[in-house]
Amino acid sequence: MTKLERPRVVLILLTLTLAVCGGVPCFAASEGQLSVDMTKPLELKYDAADRPTLTWGYNDLDGNGTPDTLVTVWNGKVIAFVSDDGKLPWGADDEGRDWNAYFNTAFNAGQDPPQLWNDERATWGDYTILVDRNSSGRFDDNEDFYYKAMDLNDDGAPEAEYYHLFPGPGSWSNKLHVNLDGEREMSFLNWKTFFYDEEQRYLPGVKYVMNVQGTGFFLNSYSKDTRTAWETPIAWYDFDFDGQTDMVMRAADVIMAENDEKVRVYSGTLGEYEIAFELNNNTNEERWHSLDMQLTFARYGSPGMDYTNLRDTINAIKGLPEAAYLSERMLTTRQQPERFYLPYLDGHAIATAYDGWQQVWLLFDEDDDDCRWEEMFGKHEPGWRGYSDRIGDRIEIDLDYGGKGKLYVGRFDGRLHLYHAERAFWDIDYYALYKGSGDRRHTPEGPCRPTG
Repeated sequence: MTKLERPRVVLILLTLTLAVCGGVPCFAASEGQLSVDMTKPLELKYDAADRPTLTWGYNDLDGNGTPDTLVTVWNGKVIAFVSDDGKLPWGADDEGRDWNAYFNTAFNAGQDPPQLWNDERATWGDYTILVDRNSSGRFDDNEDFYYKAMDLNDDGAPEAEYYHLFPGPGSWSNKLHVNLDGEREMSFLNWKTFFYDEEQRYLPGVKYVMNVQGTGFFLNSYSKDTRTAWETPIAWYDFDFDGQTDMVMRAADVIMAENDEKVRVYSGTLGEYEIAFELNNNTNEERWHSLDMQLTFARYGSPGMDYTNLRDTINAIKGLPEAAYLSERMLTTRQQPERFYLPYLDGHAIATAYDGWQQVWLLFDEDDDDCRWEEMFGKHEPGWRGYSDRIGDRIEIDLDYGGKGKLYVGRFDGRLHLYHAERAFWDIDYYALYKGSGDRRHTPEGPCRPTG
């Protein structure tokens, strides 16, 4: 990862027909539909002093004689595609193409079932897409969509992405998603509406559309200060290289408060740490997720483990310097390269060495039917019953962290148990009628009685 260390809003969609107007690309909209008239000069509401002027089509922001930015219309919105490598991935003959159709193809927009990757993007390198989603003449309102793809190993295709999940008034929502196994599929985004799509949607075999299989992680923040995050990180691990997940780690900063600038920020401390395992090696192409056991370490109501000393600098987030002004109202969110999070490889050792946890929970999926991709939820966990496996799990709780999260094998039953646990539950599905956890939205995976 060499470059890590170097510098539902309803839209009226357009049916666009490409034309060429004196060598300048323009589009005509179907009658009665909202149109963006590309025959008129592009009007952006930025202070033009000492800044390059953007026009429709190709632009050279860094002034080196090579186009690095494309301005066009995609699904009814003005967009700027910026090559963060300083060179657009298309030739001069491509400038007049139907960019709306081209980008919809390249991003598989509107396909069902969804497909995240298209080899058309395999040579684009590092790039940023800015979408004037609220048609204000700027790309840096909270309502605007921002997406950055990062080619961390210089093979031409992205291994990481950073984007605004939920564009809207006052919304601060940003995710950094990194793949560590060479897969190109990452987040499930709606390229018709420029919005985060259904996180819990999955394909046959409970293979989630959002790529959380194999090896990778993401950081998920809902603060203007993106250095800290709510989920910091969620990471998944594939130890036997079969493409399925063998372990999941989740660290969460659960406290937010206003700082001196009246900005809501995270505390920089962990209130939850979870580690879940797939133990019996029964994942396959028909069953992509099968977590069997989880330990949850918790400290609620007061600051927990400080993680702000665990710093990473990802300079690829900055992008093309000459394009930074397009994000000037949101620079601290879009171009902050520093992140604080538990490291991918030794995060577990760091979290469990912390002695300030207040409780630890053991959850064991005794009926082997949990197919969630991230943390497992127990029926007896306050606030999470709606997401839990309804029945068939065993839960043990060390209420004062006296056992420090240690496990033992019971002589009385040969099972793993939580040392020093004061409470325990085992909800037995005696007739094996129920299956799965509460967020299974389709009946074949339900938490419901099977049919037939």
